[in-house]
Amino acid sequence: METNQNHFTVRSKYAKKSDEILGMSCLAIFAVLCCVGAFLMPKAFYIIIAIMMTALFIVYVVITNNFRIDVSGTNFKVRTKAGKKYEFDASEIEKVTCDKSYSSKRGYSFYLHISAKGKKIDLSITNQGTQQMAGYLLRMYECGVLNQKAVSEHCKNELARYSSGHYTRIDRERDKKVNLILFGIIAVMFGIPIVVLIVEQLGK
Repeated sequence: METNQNHFTVRSKYAKKSDEILGMSCLAIFAVLCCVGAFLMPKAFYIIIAIMMTALFIVYVVITNNFRIDVSGTNFKVRTKAGKKYEFDASEIEKVTCDKSYSSKRGYSFYLHISAKGKKIDLSITNQGTQQMAGYLLRMYECGVLNQKAVSEHCKNELARYSSGHYTRIDRERDKKVNLILFGIIAVMFGIPIVVLIVEQLGK
């Protein structure tokens, strides 16, 4: 039972793509407003807004990347997006459900939901380690550690398919490039007004 397959980590990579797009869009809008403010608002007021927007950006990044699950044997150590930590044993899992969707452009999207101790964990194909988790839950079910009533026959079959690589996304590399471009745009938008202020100060 104690194999490397039963020791792994699941990290946050935006459980829902819509959350990522929404978050990035909001940050981009804030950055644009900051750029406009650099030329239209009093400098002191703009600096305060820029600091607030930067703080919001940092908080957003920390929260969305805070989520983590460390699995060791049958023990789960969970850290939520809010930073709260709790543990449970695989035998305490009350329910495991699976969902999937398909797009001709993006391929399959797979969602895994785990309920334990009255709390729910939502994972998706974009989380790092979700495929390992699917295989792990299937093994725990087959060896009797997992409550047999916690996994339906449909979910069992879905876990087997996903853990074996049946569901794949077409555009993983494209997603990475888009993310890098978005982060680059936001960084530039925040950087331009700051450079403008520095240049103006040096010119005095």
